[in-house]
Amino acid sequence: MVELLWGQILESVPIPSPKFETVALHETHRLGAEGLPVEHTTTQRVRALVDGVEAYPVRFDNSISAIKVANSGTTSEIYRLDDDFSGVEIVLPESLTKGQIAEIRYTVVFNSSVPDDRNFRRGATPRINDASITVRFDSKKVPARVFWAAWRELARDDKPAFLEPVTLTEYSVTKILASTSLVVGFCWDWDD
Repeated sequence: MVELLWGQILESVPIPSPKFETVALHETHRLGAEGLPVEHTTTQRVRALVDGVEAYPVRFDNSISAIKVANSGTTSEIYRLDDDFSGVEIVLPESLTKGQIAEIRYTVVFNSSVPDDRNFRRGATPRINDASITVRFDSKKVPARVFWAAWRELARDDKPAFLEPVTLTEYSVTKILASTSLVVGFCWDWDD
């Protein structure tokens, strides 16, 4: 397992054009006993759209302390995209040819100063037919209510445009995603 610490940041760089498409995406967002994010694990299968795909870009907000890559390559240095987001390239073990599929598994570890946003959301998922989001809550901090939600954008202050109540099962909730042009995910309320 490779671990990259947050303190290793390069200057801003532009986001490159996609050289791959995601064919499967499964994300698990885990909250700790304080109700704050602890880690986020992603398992993603990508298909190369061109020959020579050597890396996969991962984008995240600036509240992380490390990225751990399991069995799927190494990481570049972390670079800043803007004031709110940074990124890293997961360098694949071998270069992909057009049409070849690789599985990437990585975990983002959050720092202790992560804000209590009471939501997890992900950007649009066009053309992904095999996708799911799971949020796992610690048994010591279970929300009073959980909603499946959609937002118009990723901005922190954006309010949900759509809310649908969902039921927790053994301290977690999962939703299978359909292709969408919205930002989707879960939001919750504590009983405090």
